[in-house]
Amino acid sequence: MRLGFVGAGAIARRHVEVLAGHPDAIVAAVCDAQVDVAAAMAAATGATAYTDWEAMFDAEPLDGVFVCTPPAVHVGPAQAAFDRGVPVYLEKPLARSLDDGEAIVAAWRASGVLCAVGYQWRSVDLLDRLRAELGGASPGLLVSRSLGPTERGRAGQWFGDARESGGILFELGSHDIDLQRAIAGRVTAVQAASAAGLLATAAEGAPALDDAVAIVMHFAGGGLGVVALGWTEAQDPGVYSLDVMAGDVALRLDDLDPGFRLHGRARGVEVDATAADDPRHSSIARFLDAVAGGGQAAVPCAPEDALGTLRVALAAERAVATDVTVDVSGG
Repeated sequence: MRLGFVGAGAIARRHVEVLAGHPDAIVAAVCDAQVDVAAAMAAATGATAYTDWEAMFDAEPLDGVFVCTPPAVHVGPAQAAFDRGVPVYLEKPLARSLDDGEAIVAAWRASGVLCAVGYQWRSVDLLDRLRAELGGASPGLLVSRSLGPTERGRAGQWFGDARESGGILFELGSHDIDLQRAIAGRVTAVQAASAAGLLATAAEGAPALDDAVAIVMHFAGGGLGVVALGWTEAQDPGVYSLDVMAGDVALRLDDLDPGFRLHGRARGVEVDATAADDPRHSSIARFLDAVAGGGQAAVPCAPEDALGTLRVALAAERAVATDVTVDVSGG
């Protein structure tokens, strides 16, 4: 299976490490706007290096492509891959703007080409156990915590521009938003607030970004979802967890990076289970299986799923800016 990469930064390198465990997967082509970055990954993988993704698509017969560019420039390479019938693993978030997100989904639907979006927590096998313990009940309260360092914040570059990256609301928070949506369903409204200069951005030379964000989501099922985000180098390793409560169910998905444990009580019975696989591996394995013949149904997060998450994240961003509750359409 010949694979290409558009974008060769930290996330792409992490995916390449995972692909090393799949002997049938060959990294054949690597594209990055920075010549030295593309060359370094190409040298490490034996791939051909490019600085123009259109040239890469024209020159290389690919069975799949990983799009790992900044989210503001996802749409171009994703559409080009769809036009050529090349399956896509698209890094999260889906896009930086609603227009781009809708364009990606429209191109994907029109092409009929396989696409997975990298919200890896949807691949945690414990989600099926959690849903089973809920027994069809709508959660009354979900509480996510993502507190710790941000890799792209350390590296600077595009992450330091809020217009391009969306800061921790998109980098960290969209994972939590997506996970809660995968459990509780559609979001109808969002409230949010943020702060800056007291955690990671208190350091000299830090980018002008929020380092604390609080989000409240109103679910169509009547429950509330709370997301607390804190960007701080002091909390290392980070704390990543989700509490889910419904009637006589109180469960926690703990140690979401890297241990993945579900524990608590459901209908008076103790629950304690550990994930069988790291979703950073299983999400890519499921993409490769889908490309090999499993089809779109084998993918845990399709573009239309990620578009709903994008709508909620953009609504949260508007809520931060306006200090009002923002209705969500299609969330």
